[in-house]
Amino acid sequence: MYLNPKDGRFYDDYTYRKTPFGERPPETDQGRASVIGHEFGHALLGAHDESPQFPLGRNVRDNENAVRAQVFPPLPPRRAYGGNQFPIDE
Repeated sequence: MYLNPKDGRFYDDYTYRKTPFGERPPETDQGRASVIGHEFGHALLGAHDESPQFPLGRNVRDNENAVRAQVFPPLPPRRAYGGNQFPIDE
């Protein structure tokens, strides 16, 4: 897990380049909390992201979106990973 303290979203250059604009969280405390929730899903739970390589991955839905719902004000749920859309209500 890597969090870049010099970026407003904790992103490294690679993550910034590969993340579509519409999927990036805001550069706020709420956005940074969602990034931490996402990365903790990987580090602590071994969760995989929703992607063609991991069709059963649920890291965004189970971990990142859970944090997005709990921050104040809440952030809308993320509905895609790497440009791949996924349902959020299952």
